[in-house]
Amino acid sequence: MNSGRGRLSKAWANELLRYGIKVLREWWVKPNSSKNSVVVKKRLVEIFISHLEQEGYWWQARRLRNHLHRYLQSCANSSDALSERERRETSSRIALIEGLVLE
Repeated sequence: MNSGRGRLSKAWANELLRYGIKVLREWWVKPNSSKNSVVVKKRLVEIFISHLEQEGYWWQARRLRNHLHRYLQSCANSSDALSERERRETSSRIALIEGLVLE
């Protein structure tokens, strides 16, 4: 289950958890693009959760997943639903982010 480079530290896992929460609470992508921001934030945090799970940090992954669900619920409550077209439009941005995170 580890990624060949050896087990990462608990400090790394806690830092990634804090950073993921910060992404959800504070990041914005473009001032007039809140819907695209939701898609990008969601995908980026899902990548973080996946890395935490792969490295065996289940507690941090669960906490981050909880924050993601709370964030998405707050978006749904504010009528910030994502259309299929908007999801497709951001797919290239998400691919770029995935490439940067995995490097």
